[in-house]
Amino acid sequence: MEARKRQKAVLDLIFGLACVVVGCLAFYASSNVRTSAFERLGAGFIPKIVSGGMVVLGLWLSIASARSVDRKAIGMISFDIKGNLPVIAVLLLFAALAATLETVGFRIGAFAFVALSVWILGGFGRRELLQGIVVGGILTLMVYYGLKELLRLMLP
Repeated sequence: MEARKRQKAVLDLIFGLACVVVGCLAFYASSNVRTSAFERLGAGFIPKIVSGGMVVLGLWLSIASARSVDRKAIGMISFDIKGNLPVIAVLLLFAALAATLETVGFRIGAFAFVALSVWILGGFGRRELLQGIVVGGILTLMVYYGLKELLRLMLP
């Protein structure tokens, strides 16, 4: 039982540090968001708040879990790559979306990402593909018009 707690502490530390890195990258990227109706605040105001919160929570998790980490716990960590292939595939799909968002555009990119994510995480079935298409279409339209019309943000 104690060994399991130490393994969890190491994984929490790794995840916390990853949150700090991703939050810092998101904060930097939100500095380059084009201006919109939020002239005084800037279009990057909300992303900066979210990424700043991510950094703070990541630091908190890292510090809280670092107290339980020792060499023995680090040596006992094993990663089940095969069991996590769908999650890894979705992360790679997200990286592809981020890299091509400016070229493809938000609507097509977000729709493809959500539809393929549901299909991959659902087990590559025909039903999951149909669910992915429906959920992807509805979610993409809701987010797009919510950001563009209600918040007046410029999207690619």
